[in-house]
Amino acid sequence: MPSLIEPQERLAEHLPLTPPEWRAVCQLDDRVVIILKEGKDQDGNAARIDYRETARSRKFANQVRSINAFLRDADIEVAGQDDSGLSLGRDGQIIAPYRRSLRRIFNNGTWLHGGRLAGGFWMSMERTERRGIRIDGQSVAEVDYGQLFPRLAYVRAGAPQPEGDLYNVFGSGTGRDGCKKLMNALLFAQGPLKNWPEDTHRHFPNGINLR
Repeated sequence: MPSLIEPQERLAEHLPLTPPEWRAVCQLDDRVVIILKEGKDQDGNAARIDYRETARSRKFANQVRSINAFLRDADIEVAGQDDSGLSLGRDGQIIAPYRRSLRRIFNNGTWLHGGRLAGGFWMSMERTERRGIRIDGQSVAEVDYGQLFPRLAYVRAGAPQPEGDLYNVFGSGTGRDGCKKLMNALLFAQGPLKNWPEDTHRHFPNGINLR
């Protein structure tokens, strides 16, 4: 946003005339690092909820602040990035390594839904680009749990884990993306599904209806 403050010449006595590089900038923690939101409305938006602090919310906040303290003090670079460190990510946000303050967002008015971390500069990077991130000179690893939610459902049911890809319902890879979307929609639905989840039916072979 344009500033209402106009610098005078004597400001140059205190600040360099050339812009500082990104390493001279650090991001402070957000004032609120734990966010509780309502369920999404018809437009897909969810309003924040003013909640009363509890032992649970303070525990979550302390955990995030501990992570932020590590990230703030770590030597983080992106290999292959130019000196400005100001390229744009998929969402139009700046990929600048000083953007490290994280927050956790919970959904549907409950501490049991959501809780994902948000706010880190790497979250808008392409997966292939994240391989260039270095922490204290070391490469990072991105962990991806295969078929996490259906496997957790087996754990909750006390049943043995099946072999293979749980989303490969038809055994040939056909309709896998559709099976994944439908299975997760069923796990999180408040009641029986009456319609196909958005952008799901087209992944299934012809002749298969929701019932």
